[in-house]
Amino acid sequence: MQACVNPFCCITMRQYLFLTVVILCGSSIQIYAQQLSRYSQYTFNKLLFNPAYAGSAEALIFNVSYRNQWEGVPGAPTSSVLSGHGTLGLLNQMGIGTFIEYDNIGVHARLRAFVSYAYRFWLGNANVLAVGVQGGALYLQSNFSQVIPATNPATSDPVFMQDISAVIPNFGLGIYFQNPNFYIGLSTPQLLNNQLYNNAPNIAQLPKQYRQYYFNVGFITTLNPMLKYKPTLLFKVVGKQTLWQLDINQSLLIAEHLWIGAGMRLNASLGTESSNFMVAFAFKKGLLLAYTYDLTFTGLANYGSGSHEALMRYSFAHMQGGIYKKKHYF
Repeated sequence: MQACVNPFCCITMRQYLFLTVVILCGSSIQIYAQQLSRYSQYTFNKLLFNPAYAGSAEALIFNVSYRNQWEGVPGAPTSSVLSGHGTLGLLNQMGIGTFIEYDNIGVHARLRAFVSYAYRFWLGNANVLAVGVQGGALYLQSNFSQVIPATNPATSDPVFMQDISAVIPNFGLGIYFQNPNFYIGLSTPQLLNNQLYNNAPNIAQLPKQYRQYYFNVGFITTLNPMLKYKPTLLFKVVGKQTLWQLDINQSLLIAEHLWIGAGMRLNASLGTESSNFMVAFAFKKGLLLAYTYDLTFTGLANYGSGSHEALMRYSFAHMQGGIYKKKHYF
């Protein structure tokens, strides 16, 4: 019999359950961060992890993004997001936002829908401090009946032949400071450590959601009239596990339209996990298109061709008097 050369094939139901729960819930040292989907283009859509970001552009913003992670690896995550945010009030002192995110990971499908509210304090000299809250729910569907056992199906564990689902509410908090050239934020997008499946029978240790903390900072500076430089950092810690992930990115803005950037992702167990390369183009009337390729340095590189991420953002700022009231780089 030919031996398996791919670790995702020839797998028992128990092994598959362990593997997919690891991917889903983040309990592995290698892919713990997957409990909340991660995006290399986080700098364009911080609403996904910080509700205080809502309204930060002082314009109505819509984002659509798609990520295909570890392409070529069976059951690897794919994520799609639709989000929008804007301001309310005569002085733009309130921000509102919402996002819907759909993930497909192995036999698991997840749908997250959240609404965000931020109150913005004007501190003078274009400095704004915002505090935000978000609330929503996760719908999780696990189709274990789709798993094809490598052993005799008649002797397979019947526990893993049934499909289960759950609706899990949660809420998060955030704080965000910005001015035209700098920002810094701290947030926890899911505060409740919920069990994902309370009704799953005969499973000794049920998977859980874990509280995650995000710290994000960045600035932009002018190098010459045609060139700007923007470094950003995103640091994430997963609850009491002290598992961390660090994203460091640098980008250049050429002639106020073309973004070119690169970055790397590190985590507690693997060191340097991946590097990424980004290109984006901002059109004159509010449209931005971005693409990022992630090059994986872990053992998954033997079975896949990296990760792809695409984003489209549209800003209605140009409709306010027919021109942009201000430039927004974050």
